[in-house]
Amino acid sequence: MPINLDSTLHERVTAATALLVNQVDVHDVDPSPPVVTKVDPDGTAHVRYGFKGPARKLIVCTGTGRAAVEVQFTVHQQMPLREPANR
Repeated sequence: MPINLDSTLHERVTAATALLVNQVDVHDVDPSPPVVTKVDPDGTAHVRYGFKGPARKLIVCTGTGRAAVEVQFTVHQQMPLREPANR
């Protein structure tokens, strides 16, 4: 899902970084930290990440490994300056 950019302020994303947060039973994170490979003009970030959870035991996978991906955007905006009227 893209972030909301304000076209009236000519906002554009100039950079983005990603982190894995709220990690539970996670190991072998690759790459660490996750890598933002591309940011689309609409503010959509493409992130490459991977990790492993607990190993299977007796052919049963408990599915307890989880994490959330957090992306922080740097947004550039142009604010119009209004000159005071000449008197």
